[in-house]
Amino acid sequence: MRVAVYSAVLYGADWIRYSIESIRRYVDAIYVVLMRRPWGWTKGVMYRGRWVRWPERFDNTREIVTGLGDPGIHILDDDAFSPWNRWGHAVNDVVRRHFSCPMSGSRTVVVLLDPDCVFHEQEAP
Repeated sequence: MRVAVYSAVLYGADWIRYSIESIRRYVDAIYVVLMRRPWGWTKGVMYRGRWVRWPERFDNTREIVTGLGDPGIHILDDDAFSPWNRWGHAVNDVVRRHFSCPMSGSRTVVVLLDPDCVFHEQEAP
């Protein structure tokens, strides 16, 4: 079994569709871990001397992924205070918690991706 995991996606609308399409035929399932808020759980950022609040929604990644209409693609919501071990957190704490051990067994291959990873057909696994 092969699964793809997109960990800690806060925004990804620019490339996520292309990324998923480039890897989909090589994996049995895809798990997109969407973050509810930025790391550090801050309310915003100082930018050029001005306080800028984070928007409620960063982009329409959820709608793009859902719009693919593929039952093998699963969206999971998450929060993480730090990017520390974001891949391990996505696989071990988020995906395994929501699904009955889809990655159990020694024969499962997990492909870890960011939403801007787009493969050429010669590069995909």
